[in-house]
Amino acid sequence: MKATKLPVAALRPFLESLFEAAGVPKEDAATVTDSFLEANLRGVDTHGVRLIPAYIRRLREGGVNPSPNIRSVSDLGATLRLDGDNGLGQVVGCYAMREAIERAGKYGIGMVIAGKTSHIGAASYYTRMPLKQHMAGFATSNNLPSLFVWGGLKRAISNPPFSVSFPSRKTPFVLDICLGTVAWNKIYMRLQNGEDIPEGWAWDPDGNPTTSAEKAAKGSIIPIGGHKGSSLTLAVDLFTGVLGGFAFADQVSALLTNDQDPENSSCLMMAINVGRILGTEVLDRAEQLIDWCKDSPLATGFSEILMPGEPEEKIRSQRLQEGIPVPQEDVRALAELGEASSLEVPFR
Repeated sequence: MKATKLPVAALRPFLESLFEAAGVPKEDAATVTDSFLEANLRGVDTHGVRLIPAYIRRLREGGVNPSPNIRSVSDLGATLRLDGDNGLGQVVGCYAMREAIERAGKYGIGMVIAGKTSHIGAASYYTRMPLKQHMAGFATSNNLPSLFVWGGLKRAISNPPFSVSFPSRKTPFVLDICLGTVAWNKIYMRLQNGEDIPEGWAWDPDGNPTTSAEKAAKGSIIPIGGHKGSSLTLAVDLFTGVLGGFAFADQVSALLTNDQDPENSSCLMMAINVGRILGTEVLDRAEQLIDWCKDSPLATGFSEILMPGEPEEKIRSQRLQEGIPVPQEDVRALAELGEASSLEVPFR
């Protein structure tokens, strides 16, 4: 599908105004806009501006609270549970990670579980936050069960985001994956474009491997590593909804349907003050490990060895210069939202 490259400088104020027009306070509108733009800048287009129409619908239809009162449910010092008051996932997630970082500064580690919230977007948006304090980070979230549990044909487990960060002297480690082979939005984008999907991505409703995006959308994405990924997704639900005392499994609703209903997802944000454990030498030791991995003969087809987070930074540099490629259909959807809110649309 043909894409238009939109400059970040034009997109940012427009998108912020879209969220403000939907009732989101100015500071929160800036936060959620930044999360979408950073996803696109780093090449994670599945979690970028294409999702904004769904977010705006949910805000307008009552599925998301535009101005939540985030409150503590229990505070044990290094650990905290938060009620997100059905707020935007990015707003609640950032609040939770800031709390985790503050507690890591005081106790060495901070762990916050925030429930009654919504889709958090790209998880690395949160794990890059503790890196600024030379801390390690972890972020994940449960969501709607959409994957077959290993050995079954029931959508019993979710396809959660899973991000880990670790600081180093020069090259921070930033892993950001989902626990399915691909994100659901990659299936939907292929379906939207009338394209097949690669082998190994998904099962059809009967549990057979398929290359049909249409059959995959009615079936299940395959968990990474088979039964291992299936077990990891179950662990995410245990450490978010179950441990936090919030919704889990089919108590969690969907982002893209039932716009009037809260998603009721929950997220886990963690910060670890690695310097408290080993001092600043931990940054040099991390860099030594990265250098050790990079100092390897190259396999066929590779021109360099990159650590998790490095490819995204390369894409970010390029897109800051050239603009973010947005499919024409998504450009039109954003323009229509702007016109409906009586905003000046800076692109077509």
